[in-house]
Order: sequence, then C-alpha cells, then structure tokens
Amino acid sequence: MTHPKGGPPQLLPPHRGTPTDPSILRLQALCYEANYLESRRSFEVKILVSPSCFGAFDGDAMLGYALAFPWSTHTPVPLSCEWLELPPQPTCLYIHDVAIDPSARGTGLGGALVDVLYAEAQRLDVAFVELVAVQGAASYWERLGFHQLDGNTSGYGAEAVWMQRLLR
Repeated sequence: MTHPKGGPPQLLPPHRGTPTDPSILRLQALCYEANYLESRRSFEVKILVSPSCFGAFDGDAMLGYALAFPWSTHTPVPLSCEWLELPPQPTCLYIHDVAIDPSARGTGLGGALVDVLYAEAQRLDVAFVELVAVQGAASYWERLGFHQLDGNTSGYGAEAVWMQRLLR
C-alpha cells in the first residue's frame, strides 16, 4: 500500500490529545451524505468509549480512520447517541465507520484499516465482525467476505444493509 504522495501512511490512534480531532470530522463530512453525519457530541462519545479507533496519517495529514466497538451480535450501534456503554461480554466487533479521504481512495488504505480491525477482533477474542453498510457499500463489504443478514437497521435509512463476517 503506497499513498500517491509517496511512502506508506502510518496507522495510529487518531486522537492526538482531543477526542474529536478536526481531521476526523472533516473526513466524516467528506465521506458521508448529510443524513449520516453525526453530531460532534455523538461522534465524541463513540471515540471516547472505543478501544478500536485508528487513524491513517501521511505526516500530519489524516487520510482515513476506522472506528469500531466490542459489541453484541445482531444489535446495531445507534447512529446518533449521547451515551454509549460497551457490553460486558462482547460477541462481535462492530465496525461503525471506515472513511478514506477521496485523494487516498484506490491506494489500499481502506483494506489496511479493515485488516487492523480484523486483528482487533482477534485480540478481543470475538468470532464475528458486523456492520451496517450504507451509501451502496454492501458490495464492497461482500468482496471482503461479509454476508447480508436480516436485522434492524433503524436510523440508518431504507437502503442500509446489516452485514456479518465470521473470522474463525
């Protein structure tokens, strides 16, 4: 994986001193339609409770981020919330966001962030990774081994697709 500016981006925790780095909010706004944008508070809550939030940087420039949670299978994380409590016995890693700056798309950065999340799922000793695919992304996730489930995607829009991948 090489970024067009040369050299591989570094994968690091994204928040450097503050729970909502302005770069994360900028990428969220670049990558998601208005109805998927969360309030700053909702996003901050998710970043603060997540042990699985990673940023991809080229120097100081954030090119992408991945936000996931240890969670319970078949239960989507609310899109907008003011409070979030992680389950005591998670059964999956729930991928809430993988967002890549348009300038870095097609470089393999998204796949690299997803690989980091798979390693997180293994570290957490959960067998499943789940997500709600939005904006037509279900085909991307299917190429990565996810399959569609019947499930509650309330709050994510009519075209949202609940998806799961078995890791072991």
